[in-house]
Order: sequence, then C-alpha cells, then structure tokens
Amino acid sequence: MKFLLVLLTACVLSGLAEAEDHIGSVSEPFYQGAVGVLPESAGSEALNYAVRVYPKEVVDASAGRTTLSFNDGTTLQVGIGSKVKLDEFIFDPRSGTLSGALSFGAGVFRYASGHLAKHNELKLNTPVASMTIRGTRLVIWVDNDGKTRVDVIEGAISVIACPTKTVTSIGLAVKQGQSVAIGTDCRATMIGAGENTPRDPTTRPPEERSVASSAPPGTPSGTPSGPPDPGGATGGSQGPTGTPGPSGSPSPSGPPGPSGGDGGSTGGGTKPGNGLGDKNHTHDGPSGQGGSHGNNGKGQGAS
Repeated sequence: MKFLLVLLTACVLSGLAEAEDHIGSVSEPFYQGAVGVLPESAGSEALNYAVRVYPKEVVDASAGRTTLSFNDGTTLQVGIGSKVKLDEFIFDPRSGTLSGALSFGAGVFRYASGHLAKHNELKLNTPVASMTIRGTRLVIWVDNDGKTRVDVIEGAISVIACPTKTVTSIGLAVKQGQSVAIGTDCRATMIGAGENTPRDPTTRPPEERSVASSAPPGTPSGTPSGPPDPGGATGGSQGPTGTPGPSGSPSPSGPPGPSGGDGGSTGGGTKPGNGLGDKNHTHDGPSGQGGSHGNNGKGQGAS
C-alpha cells in the first residue's frame, strides 16, 4: 500500500512538473492555421488560443500565423509562411532573470520584450546572425537563403554576424530607429535612422516583399489622342470599334466617343445608317450619342 502511495505521488509530481514546464502560450484569439511540433511527438498540435508551448517546440506557420506570449510577458508574432524553434526560455520570477534562445527560420516576426525580466540574456538567432536584446521591440525578416534584416523599433540590440564562423564576441550595436542587414557572406550593413522607412510585419513571406511593385500599365497603343466630340456636331463620334452603316463608307479615325448617332455614323453606333444623311449637316444631339437622322436622302455616312 505504501509503495502504491509513493508511486502515485511521484506520478502526480511528475505531471505537475511537466505542466509547469511550459514557457508560454498562444495569445492569438482565433485559430489562424499555425501548428506546434515537439521533438518527441509523432504529429503536430493546432495552436489554438491558450494552447501551451514548450522548450524545443517548433512553431510552424507555413499555412497560417500566430502570436505567442511567454511567461515573462514577451510576445512574438509569427507571420504567414514563417517558422521558429523555441530552443529554450528560462524565466526566474524571483530574480527576474531570463535566458535561453529562439531560432528563427524563414519568415517575418515581431518581437516585443516582456516587462518582468530585469536581466535579459535571451538570444535571438537566425541562420546568419545572433542577437542579444535590451528592452526591445523589433521586426525580424529572414529570407529563404538565411539573409536577415532587423528593424529596431524600440530599445537596442547587439548583433554578431555568423557567430559560428567568427571568433569575435563584440556585437554590432543597433539602436532605436536603425536597421541592420546581414547577408549570406556574413557582412553586416547598417541603415541609419534617417534612411530607415518604418516597417510593420506583414502576412507575406520576406521573398514577396523583395519583389519590386509593378508600374501601372501604359496607355495601349493605337488609342486615339483627340478629345471626344463635345457637341455631337457630326451626328455621333468615331468610337474604337464602330461598324459603318449599310450605305456609308468607313470614316477616318476620329476622337473617341461612347456611341454613334443615326445619320450614317460609323463610329461605335448601335444603329445602321438610315439612308443617305448629309455629312455636312449640323445636328443637335448630345455628345457622342445622337444626332438627327440624315435629311437629304442621299449623302454618305458621317465622317
């Protein structure tokens, strides 16, 4: 009996320890398609609101996005098409110390430091950079090949390019309003506050934002340059696809107009010529729509 009691107590304590081992939870109010994958699990878990996340868990937002809140108050937005591994996140509320590491794969992320940690030794890693942070809000962009850009919205960071390939331990300081870009060649390029356009994380993968926006299409060739006929003086203006009336000949190119008139007009008219209108006759119809019928019984269609 005593053995069973001890075993039961051990199981309960083990369960509590496992339950308390979580490092944060999902704060996105509605499920957005992201999943979490633990190393020992055979599958993935939908990251619904309030679902807990654990060390070494991979947050995969290939088909969605999510927001995580960690135990110290830190928040991390994971954009569409993004992936991050929660290597380790150790927060001691008694001493106010935070340590650990997050490893960012391709994607776009917004990170905001929590307010409970007094000593923050958390590392933010990408394929080409490692960052330490100080009271920071920032946006991290990682391309598929690992190229990284970090925009510091608030606070400051210290960046070491390609830490696995360099012996230096002195990081490049990047302050509020500045950005830094680290290429696959491990070169870091600073962008000053005056050159830096404020950014906000989007729901697009980083490779999409590198594509230049297309210019508006130009004016199609062959478009008439003349203005539309203001007064219907020719019994209907020449339209782009008009058909000549039965008795009229096609008229030369003229200014554009929405519709032709009745007096043998050939430009965009919806009615055939009604006889042989006088092309020199002046009509009173509204612009590009209706002149009066031909009046001499035998002229050609309007030009």
